[in-house]
Amino acid sequence: MFLLLSLLDYLTVPARFYLFLLLRTLISAFLILCYFVLSTLRNKRLPLNIFILVTTSLCAVVIELMILNHEGPHSPYYAGLILLSIFSLGMIPLPIIWASFNAIAICAIYIIPALFFFTNKIIFIVNFFFLIIINLTLLIWRYLDNKRLQKEITLTQELAKEKELLSEYSYKLEQLVEERSKELHMSETLLNTLFENANEGIIITNLKGTIIKANPYASKLHGFEVLEGLNIQMLEVPNKSMPWERKIKELMEKHTLLYETEHYTKDGNRIPLEISSSLIEINDQKYIQLFCRDISERKKMQAELIYSQKMESIGIMAGGIAHDFNNILSAILGNVELLRMQESLTESFFAKA
Repeated sequence: MFLLLSLLDYLTVPARFYLFLLLRTLISAFLILCYFVLSTLRNKRLPLNIFILVTTSLCAVVIELMILNHEGPHSPYYAGLILLSIFSLGMIPLPIIWASFNAIAICAIYIIPALFFFTNKIIFIVNFFFLIIINLTLLIWRYLDNKRLQKEITLTQELAKEKELLSEYSYKLEQLVEERSKELHMSETLLNTLFENANEGIIITNLKGTIIKANPYASKLHGFEVLEGLNIQMLEVPNKSMPWERKIKELMEKHTLLYETEHYTKDGNRIPLEISSSLIEINDQKYIQLFCRDISERKKMQAELIYSQKMESIGIMAGGIAHDFNNILSAILGNVELLRMQESLTESFFAKA
């Protein structure tokens, strides 16, 4: 860009074209060399600031030489210093201290030669004052823009950290959810296996007695394929001493209830059951869980035990009666024997007489 401006030199000052072209070429070559040297460095922050300061200073020197060689304070190349200030202070995001060095360099390079070579001091003072105002304005703008950039960088860094933390939390949460899902699935599988393969009938009803869920053993116990939808009161043999309403009342008070009852099977037979019931809550709804145990064998054994006890009692009673009868019979036989002996003595006595 610096070399392309030489076209304006050719149009405005053709007599100085080659001199200005030489100056532009030298400064461009030097800047390109500095750029390649800078690109080989690892830590580029400080060298980059120095490079920009040197570049700005050299460009200001070239522009000042053009001003001195063409009309002095009236030279149109004075606009070049203003453009240089706008470019170096306004467009390059330098730290405020290095931006200040650039502004001082531009103003110093303009004022020092001008003090010795410019004769029209009024125009020089006006130009210098205008240059100072522009540089101060650009410095203020650079300061505010740097603060804005710093806030944006800080915000970006914080957002990056928050995003990283969020990603980490999200990953941990996904891992936790996956672990909990596996545990829940395993727990559900285990509970379902226990429910489906239990050796006791498990029935869940609502408070009205409608069966919500029943395991296969409970259905088999009652002779049905499925019990869901039936009312358990239809299965129970009526018991005036323990009606359904009383069971519900005791469950509400004690939360558990153990009792014996009889249920009808599908074919109309009765089976004795021991039922352990408890009040449970699922999704804020109360249900009744019943564990039904078939006690037919127990009842049979109890009946056999009672029968054997009765027979034992009868045996003991018969033995006692036989013993008592034997005692009575022994006394009778003894008396009979005595009578016989007495009759024998009487007959012997009369024979001798």
